[in-house]
Amino acid sequence: MKSKGGLPRLLAFKVLNRVLFEGAYPDLVLKSVFEKNPTLSHMDRSLLTELVYGIIRWLGKLDYIIGLFTERKTSKKEILNILRIGLYQLLFLDNIPDYAAVFETVDVAKRIYGEEVARFVNAILREFSRSKEDIQYPSRELSPISYISVNYSFPQWLVKKWIDTLGMDFTERLCDSLNRVPPLTARVNTLKTTRDDLIQEISGRDIKLEKTKYSPAGISFLTSLNPTEIPEFNSGLFTLQDEGAQLISYLLDPRPGERILDACSAPGGKSTHIAELIGNHGDIIACDINHSRLRLVKIQSMRLGIKIIKTICTDLSGESFLEGERFDKILVDAPCSGLGTIRRNPDIKWKRKWDDVLELSDIQFRILSETSARLKVNGIIVYSVCTLMPEENEGVIQRFLSTHPEFRIDLDMESKSYIKDFLDENGFFISNPIRHNMDGFFAVRMKKIR
Repeated sequence: MKSKGGLPRLLAFKVLNRVLFEGAYPDLVLKSVFEKNPTLSHMDRSLLTELVYGIIRWLGKLDYIIGLFTERKTSKKEILNILRIGLYQLLFLDNIPDYAAVFETVDVAKRIYGEEVARFVNAILREFSRSKEDIQYPSRELSPISYISVNYSFPQWLVKKWIDTLGMDFTERLCDSLNRVPPLTARVNTLKTTRDDLIQEISGRDIKLEKTKYSPAGISFLTSLNPTEIPEFNSGLFTLQDEGAQLISYLLDPRPGERILDACSAPGGKSTHIAELIGNHGDIIACDINHSRLRLVKIQSMRLGIKIIKTICTDLSGESFLEGERFDKILVDAPCSGLGTIRRNPDIKWKRKWDDVLELSDIQFRILSETSARLKVNGIIVYSVCTLMPEENEGVIQRFLSTHPEFRIDLDMESKSYIKDFLDENGFFISNPIRHNMDGFFAVRMKKIR
């Protein structure tokens, strides 16, 4: 089906305004746009999605270029998004000729703001198209922070922090890997099927799949599609989940009949995985502070055929929740900066600030401290976060262990090959996009010894 020219660009403009200026989530805004425009062709949907996520991912580099070609600030900040749409096509989309990218983008500017803005956009895009091979970017040797910040499109505060912590070479490789589009992974619902059977069933419709390298229940979709639209999803045979997130539930190692607390459970990916691992035999209390997000746990449980999860809306950083309750195992998948998930959520790197990391580390410590009091002696608690910041990772655990001598790091999972590959010399579980091609997770398994 032929693309309707400027429509994907016009819709991208509206989505970017919502995401970049109002703080909306790109996936939710795109979902709403698709529902309101059901006649969009597959090609238009793909271009719209590419423009939105690509521009957010490369925002820093695009804005650096805009700064080189504009002597004054635009009268309306939204005009920046029109320039970003045009520049992104010229810089990254080789399948769109430069003249077409310029024409369609200028047409959007004309429809929204009139001739004067359209001429302004046209002049900048044409000048960049002529001279894009001659752009001078910051030097790696003279300005290492600016070099990574511009060339890999990351905020300077984050680049500086990672260079100070991880070194220049690793930071550059990390930023490069975080800019790559991640694999589309899912977790097979072992209550209803097996991984081999599901792969065989879906592959029969010319959809390419493969087993994940580490997670025993993981699959990756190699064919471009929306997996939530195929029958097996609605039948509850699988759920979308990054491979790294799947491994956290294996680290907890739940057993049938146990009483388990998932302390920060919404939207339910790990709660439902735990239920699958114990064969729907046991008790799972799924808590979260957000009532509307907690509903997602119930919805997902119903789709997957899980009946042992009880949801409770509560603030786990308080002192009185679940008074008198004791659990065999506890998962604290704490609220965090999410900087390990930038591949899937590129807007996070622009929304987060250094103060957020410090504030979150205090919240994480409080939640871990309060929930640990609900654990039985000889019970297991797993702390996990999807971030790459030491203050939220090792820093929280070191602080916790220094103030809770009744706990020690438990290494019983070292014999599991799919877990052992992620454990460092301290017993910390660490995944990263460079080595494992999955989201960046930190986790640690601890035992209450008295």
